[in-house]
Amino acid sequence: MRLTTNDIGKLVRPRVLTHVYLWTAPANTHAGVDSWWKTIKDQYQYLSSHQAYQLTKTYNKPLQEIFEGLSLGDTSVDLSKCYVAQVSSFIVMFKGTYYIVDSVKRGKQFEDMAKKAYGPNAKVSIFAVGLKFFEGMTRQSNGTLKPINPSALTTIPDKTWFYLPKHIVPVENIIRFEAVVLGDLVMFKESGGMVVSVNILNKARFFKTNSWSNRSVKLFSSFHLGYIRFLPNKNFSIKSKGKQETW
Repeated sequence: MRLTTNDIGKLVRPRVLTHVYLWTAPANTHAGVDSWWKTIKDQYQYLSSHQAYQLTKTYNKPLQEIFEGLSLGDTSVDLSKCYVAQVSSFIVMFKGTYYIVDSVKRGKQFEDMAKKAYGPNAKVSIFAVGLKFFEGMTRQSNGTLKPINPSALTTIPDKTWFYLPKHIVPVENIIRFEAVVLGDLVMFKESGGMVVSVNILNKARFFKTNSWSNRSVKLFSSFHLGYIRFLPNKNFSIKSKGKQETW
């Protein structure tokens, strides 16, 4: 998904929970993030095992205990038992230096500086997304989702869990993805296909593998003349039982 500095507060899920860049600093302290990010992003880029190690070393617990309380659940059955993350901050770059943006107001300040420096169409580039985790969510009367039961993972004020933007998916995409059934027609921008299989996987250690969903969905695509795997990280629309949904 394309993120902007206005997306603080958005509910999402990262691709793999353990693929995290753990920033440790007192709350509201941004000093040092530039040198830290320049070092850590290259160190962990191709060695995801280092990312898991930093968690066990920092929390002094095995991964199973660190992620205790979080569950993929089934969003089509009970949202309150499906973990969710909320965007709390971003790492952005301006004139070669990295900064933390932890409010929409601060984000607008950087947007204004970028436009002043580079022109009216300039955008602030986001390099990492800070998340806070919750054990579940609920659908409010106005249709919006609200996170519930904050996880002990991110209630510690001096630690921020950062993930790469390309790995972030809106939780609404997950909910729609987990609602598809056999025979549904799924359409992407340049292709599509019919749902021919939906399997629910047993992911006891989902935090080390795909943390988006426990579903494996396969489509038959006439465009590709074969089967394709359906993942919730792309824009898609669903035609189900004669009803067209556009997203």
